[in-house]
Amino acid sequence: TENIIMPYVQTNTATYERLLNAIDSKHLSVNKAISGDTYTIGEAEFQILGPNSDTYSNTNNYSVVVRLEYGDRAFLFMGDAEKEAEAEILSRYTETVAAQRVSRIYFSRTRRPT
Repeated sequence: TENIIMPYVQTNTATYERLLNAIDSKHLSVNKAISGDTYTIGEAEFQILGPNSDTYSNTNNYSVVVRLEYGDRAFLFMGDAEKEAEAEILSRYTETVAAQRVSRIYFSRTRRPT
């Protein structure tokens, strides 16, 4: 069985409904994104760095944040995490992300690059 990793948060958007339909039609298992969990895919390893709370008021903060390591390279995928989630990640994983220079592309209507 193939798995998908996602937060246990619901929304009433058409995109979310399409996601649930795709998961169901492909018979995927859903694993809750748990901060600190690590996974290996081939020679790559990734660690879930967020979400770190179950009580965000902004659903963007439930974005699954992943740090991927492959060989001597590391990549940080922030999703749509906003300042609150970013601060929690920096507080909890300072050593993990401090050495990385992060470029981000923003798709949120509420957040602009800083």
